[in-house]
Amino acid sequence: MRILVLAVACLLLSVTPVSAVYYGQAREEVVKELGKPVSELKRGAREVMIFKTGRIELESGKVAVVQGLPVTDGPVAAPMPTPMADTPKAAESAAGPIETKAATEAPAKAAPISAAKEKSVEQQMIEADAAARTKMEKQIEELENPPPPARDHDRGPPRWLTFIVELIIKAVMMLAALKLTTKYWDVEISWFGLAMAAIADTVARAVVGAIALWALGMGTTMYADEATAALILVVVLRKVSYNQSLAQAVTITLTSKTFTVVVGSFLSVVLLRALFGGGGGLMPF
Repeated sequence: MRILVLAVACLLLSVTPVSAVYYGQAREEVVKELGKPVSELKRGAREVMIFKTGRIELESGKVAVVQGLPVTDGPVAAPMPTPMADTPKAAESAAGPIETKAATEAPAKAAPISAAKEKSVEQQMIEADAAARTKMEKQIEELENPPPPARDHDRGPPRWLTFIVELIIKAVMMLAALKLTTKYWDVEISWFGLAMAAIADTVARAVVGAIALWALGMGTTMYADEATAALILVVVLRKVSYNQSLAQAVTITLTSKTFTVVVGSFLSVVLLRALFGGGGGLMPF
């Protein structure tokens, strides 16, 4: 009984037609022959159709590469009959032995040439297939792993340049804030003393910011630079003033710091965008 079942199965498999494709076949014919693919990937003129048993790569809508599927030679056009002129029977019988000899010698000479030409064409097809497959695999890899988008700060000026520009802007803003604050609180500090206080604040912020950016690779200091600069600023203000108390030094420091952080940061952004355009980033202040 088993032998009978196996025989029937083999007979059905031999009778059932196997779907096959050929190089140069149109996409519509492929879908009609094999059905709808499991997945498709298209980029430009190249397209990849993946089936359960293999995949097909098309270029400009024609089959270029076939993997895992049977391939046929495709439809071959029937040769056109060549009209031949009628010859007299006498001439045909006279030329019979000569033509027979030439006909037997011609295939013998043409056989090596035809075999070499066929081998050369086959080698060219193999090389073209390998090159197309490599190109398609590279394009598929580029589609699956696109390059990361360019970030804004990559298109801006160098990081060290924005670092220096922002330090200069905030140093000027600190000097102006100290002058206005001391005048409001009626504290006597000379311009030299105010400049020393502004320089001390700028140096403290620059040191902490440089350590965070380049030494530690941090994206922000979480205002640790401002806190450090504020402590140093209180000490310097106590040294350069004539008639202020510790409470006044703390008040002047907090007022100046608030003005510098809010207004100075805004002016830094505006000036950097006016000078260098979009991007460039800001210091982590």
